[in-house]
Formats: sequence, C-alpha cells, structure tokens
Amino acid sequence: MLVLFLGCAAAGCLRGAGLDWPTNRFLPTFSPPAATIDCIDVSSATGSEADLFASLERIVNRAQPRIACVSGSAEEGEFTWLNLHNLTYALINGYTAVLKYESNVTGLVVTDTTQPDTLNLATAIAGLNNESICDPSLLSRLTNALTNAPYNLAIKDDLRGTFSNKYQVYQRLYTNYWPQCTHRIIAGMETNGHGHLREYLVAAKAAAIWLDPGVPSDAAALAPFLSGMAPVGGAYMGWWPDESAGLSWIATYGIPVVASDWFDNASLFGGVTTPVTIPPIPPAPLLQNKVYVSITLSDGDNVQYMQHHMKQNWGNAARGRFPIGWTAQPIAADLDPGMLNYYWSTATTNDCLVAGPSGLVITHIFWCLF
Repeated sequence: MLVLFLGCAAAGCLRGAGLDWPTNRFLPTFSPPAATIDCIDVSSATGSEADLFASLERIVNRAQPRIACVSGSAEEGEFTWLNLHNLTYALINGYTAVLKYESNVTGLVVTDTTQPDTLNLATAIAGLNNESICDPSLLSRLTNALTNAPYNLAIKDDLRGTFSNKYQVYQRLYTNYWPQCTHRIIAGMETNGHGHLREYLVAAKAAAIWLDPGVPSDAAALAPFLSGMAPVGGAYMGWWPDESAGLSWIATYGIPVVASDWFDNASLFGGVTTPVTIPPIPPAPLLQNKVYVSITLSDGDNVQYMQHHMKQNWGNAARGRFPIGWTAQPIAADLDPGMLNYYWSTATTNDCLVAGPSGLVITHIFWCLF
C-alpha cells in the first residue's frame, strides 16, 4: 500500500512541455494529450506496418500525445481505454497519418529481415534521430523517388547487409547509440513482436534488446548495458526469453523488472492527468475458529495484463459477490495512472488490489537472496 501511495503522489507532479522525467519517478510522464487524438486501427495491419505506425506515434507523442494505435483483437475492446481515459478521438488511416505527420520525422531507418534483431537496433535509432522504422517491403511505398508523391521519406539509416549475427547488432547498439540513450530504461523486446511497447521506448529514447542471460554469450553481450545503469534508479521493461534466468540474473544488478512488452499507447496514457484515489480499507471481520480460504487472482504483476485480460475479468457480472484479491502492478501509478485509478474507483468492498508477487517485487527478493 505504501508503494502505491508514493507512486500516486509522484503522479501529481507538475509537468513541463513534452516528456518530463523527475528523479523521483521510475518512469517518465508526458504532456496532456491533444483535444482530439488521431486513432490508427492496426487490426488488419502487417507487423511491418504496425512498427511503422507505432514509431510515428512515439515520435509525435514525445512533444504532445496526438496518436493512438488500437486493434479489434484487444481483449478489453478496441476503444475501451480511450473511452475510459475520456479522450476524444477520430479514426485515421495509418498511411494518411504518415503523410500528415511527415514533417515530424527526419526519414527512415530500414531493418534487415535476415537479421531480426535489427528491429531492436532500429528502435533506438528511431528514438534518437526521430526516424520511422521501415521494413524493406514498405520502401517502394514510402520512398517514391520517381514521382515524389505522396510520400518523400528519405532513407537515413540502412541496416541491411551490415551484420552477420545478433551480437554484431547489439555491439553496434552499445558502441554507437547506448551512450545517447537514456540509462533509466532498457527493454527486452522479442524481435517478432511488433508495435505495443516499442512506441514508448522510442518516445523515451530507450534501448531494446532480446538476450537470454541463461546463455553465456547472451549474458556477456547484455552485461555492459546493465553496468551503465544505476541500481534501483533504472528499470528493465518488456520481458525475457527465459523468465527465471532473466529475473535472477538482473537481480544482481539491483534493476527492477516491469513486465510490459504488450502494453499499448503508454506515451498517450502517460500524459493523462488522473489523481489516483484509493478507497478506505473495509473493516476486517472478527476471526472465528475455522478455516479461511483466500482467493487471489495472479498475473496482475504485469501491466499489460492489467490493460488487457484483467479488464475483461473485471467486467464479469459476478465480481463483488465475494472477496477477491486482484494483483496489480504499483508502477502503473507512473505508467498509466488513469488505468490504476479506474480499478480503484470501480472496486467494490469485496475487491482488493494487492501488489503482484513478481516484477519489481521479485527483483527485490532475488537481490536480497544474493
């Protein structure tokens, strides 16, 4: 409860123009969103298009949140969180948005389909240089040099044919771009995972990797990044190729883990000013001499569960009929205070939000053991 209270207090800090990241917050906050949000439906988009539109979202939203990417496949519903955050939005075709905000980007960073980890390298480059991530399959549409219409996006960084393996990719990331990236966030992102948290990483100018510390060569490639981060003052977002190996390894660095790789529109929702109001704790019943059963739903330790499947469960008509503990991620107070406040404000006296048993907490446990 104390962690939630402190996070809520931080969520009320004054904001400046664009991204704001005071030292008393784990994660950054963004400016208040525009009056109307351009909403891109990525339900039928390819993975390459999802990355393109998401990279545009994060570049634009860094100054002021103006774009959201939504999908009809979302468990909670396509527009659920836009509505719950009281945001006005208008649907826009993804390529129309590319054209509308073309002046916000400096050009394209082109990935190499034969080296999937170049998507993670491109994520860092996009954030640092305001470039849109582009799969080679989209080049003919976005760089029409012959007619110059309707797009005229130049290739600024071409990663094709440059690397023979993923270690070369991450060495380039570490040598050329890590010094410019924020050292308060690093993220584990699958190389076949498109959109989602990537938009947030670009907005925060964070590095993305996909390495398994349980593999010695992967651990050797990842260690220099973590050595440049301050214990407790930084956060590992996304997730791991191997949960157990990743969590136990990073605990030795004292870096908290925020399971978040499937979280959507964080750069938008992170700009919605919402005081988090925790309801009074109901009085405890007098205990009797009998066996008590406590029911707690797990998985709320990761924020994407809170955004997706937990929202679906929360809508069950039977909720509130008997006491249930709902695990939640306290760092939602930084990442999306509106979402956290939604759960608190709609909770019945039989619904209790408790800190989940992993994420930030499991890192602390492992760290103490070592």
